[in-house]
Amino acid sequence: LEGTPAGELRDAFEAYYAETYFETVSRALKKHDPNHLYLGCRFVRRAPARAIVEAAGRYTDVLTVNCYAWEPGEEQFGEWHEVSGRPILIGEHHVTLASDRQVPPPWQAFNAVEREAYYRNFIQVWAKRPYSLGCHYFQLIDQPLTGRGDGENRTIGWLDMTDQPYEDLVRAARAVLDEVVARLRAAGEVVVPELPGHDGNWLEAGCDRRLAMVDGGWKIVPLEGD
Repeated sequence: LEGTPAGELRDAFEAYYAETYFETVSRALKKHDPNHLYLGCRFVRRAPARAIVEAAGRYTDVLTVNCYAWEPGEEQFGEWHEVSGRPILIGEHHVTLASDRQVPPPWQAFNAVEREAYYRNFIQVWAKRPYSLGCHYFQLIDQPLTGRGDGENRTIGWLDMTDQPYEDLVRAARAVLDEVVARLRAAGEVVVPELPGHDGNWLEAGCDRRLAMVDGGWKIVPLEGD
């Protein structure tokens, strides 16, 4: 339909639908829950029509996008950020483990050493993007042996079906997150409150700050001024 009157009508309707959807949700959240961020609708992999991403950028605080790749590429996510003007939260990412704790999966799987390398690389790459707002690993527990509703039975959890942790992921997370926090703290790019004894100081330290664009990157700043 590209270049035809029907295609133009379709594109106009998509743009109108997206504008109406994001504006309606934003207005409702600002009225009933004004102190929390609007994280958008969680897009998948490829960017939709430009008008849809532009509409999301006008009304959301954060763009949420899934990423199933070895690492979040700048070509893909830079475009999401450029078009929307918003920081990006990765809603899902993982690779499947080839494990004797699960039946052999009918899709590509990686051994524990490869998955550990994947996790460390993914976090390191994503943390360096100035528009990155973090990422969610999918998911906590392996999928059931017999599969979920659609039959998917991936070995993707931090825990297996008997609640035993996967040491490759635990080890990778401890190492790479310490590295990322230390680098950001040293660069003065974020405020990372200390947690002596986990006595609640983090909540106190974090309640007087907000997210703001500073010098082309998203940073945590005091509520008063940038």
